[in-house]
Parts: sequence; C-alpha cells; structure tokens
Amino acid sequence: QDRILKNYVLRFPEFRELTAFDAAGRPVATSRIGAPGVSLPGADAIEVYGARMSPVHVDNDLLPTAMVAAPVGRAGRQSGWLVGEFSIEELWRLTGRIRVGASGYAMVVGPRGDLLAHGNPEERSKVARGVSVASEPVVAALLAAAPGTPQVMEQLRPGGAPLLVVGIRVPELGWMVLVEQPIREAFAAARRHERDLIAAISLALLIMLL
Repeated sequence: QDRILKNYVLRFPEFRELTAFDAAGRPVATSRIGAPGVSLPGADAIEVYGARMSPVHVDNDLLPTAMVAAPVGRAGRQSGWLVGEFSIEELWRLTGRIRVGASGYAMVVGPRGDLLAHGNPEERSKVARGVSVASEPVVAALLAAAPGTPQVMEQLRPGGAPLLVVGIRVPELGWMVLVEQPIREAFAAARRHERDLIAAISLALLIMLL
C-alpha cells in the first residue's frame, strides 16, 4: 500500500501526499517517508461528488494547496478515507495561459473571496500574500447572487484604464471565475463596426440626395 501511494505521487506531480486512513481516523499507509502530514478536512470542508475538500490555503512554499478526502468502501459500508494533498499550482499555469484579447486576463477566486490564481504575472503575488477581493463589486455581486448567474460590470483599477469584468460562480465548488479586459479593447470590434455602419449610411444618404 505504501508503494502504491508513493508511485502515484511520483507519477502525478499534482499530488504532494497521499495517505490512507481507517474508519477510526488512524493512518494505514502513506506516500511520505515518516509520519503523514495530512489529516481529514474539518468542518469548513465542502462536499463535491461524495468527496470532502478543505478550503485552499497557502503553504510554507507560498503555493496554494488543498486537502481532498475520498471515502473508501462499497455499498455504503465505509472502511476509511483516502486523503490527498493537492497542489493548486497547476491552476496558476492554466490561468496564465488564458488570454482575452491582447491585454485581458482570467482569475479564479475562492468561495470566501480569496484570490486563488491570476493570469496577470504582476498580480500573481497577491495569491501568496492571501489578498482578499471579496470587497470588489463583481465578487460581492457573485457572492450575493445564485450560483451560475453571470455578472458583468465596469471597474476602474487605481491608476489604470477602465475594465470590463465578467464573472460566474461554479455551483459545485463555490469558486468564481472572472475575466477582465480593458473597455477600449473589449468594445473595439463593436466600435469599428459602428464606424463602418455610419460611413455606409452616410454614403447611402449622400447618393440618395444626389
């Protein structure tokens, strides 16, 4: 059992640790060398498809991580838990690869308004510092609305250009996915079509008058 768990941790870098517990909460096998460092998620955990997931927190390496516990057993006869410590660092890479236009970025926010990932490299340090964005208008509106209800707002960053921010809350996790883009860039295509339409109408009126 120890060897199986160690092989999985070596094969999948998203795992930092895998530990199996019996029904009484005692460790049975672990991928670590020595005592296990994980435990069952507490009362603040959320349940997703039968598994329990702790809130995301920043570890000693300033990287986001979370505990996920899956029940072990069949036909309602639970014989223990398999607990894994997941590194959410891959979420940073995925968010960093998303580009909206030329200068738009995506971000992921936790259910309490804590910033989990940001596509803008200049803003990524806020994740390590545990910055909360719960007071921002879009996040506050998402927390007040029903999950799955999108929110669209204009927002002004200090010393920056006005932004168009679109967000939605994932029902299962309570996480929020936001995309922000400068308003000038977001509406560039619409304004270009507007100018072309005005020019075409003006030309048609001129021809009609002539």
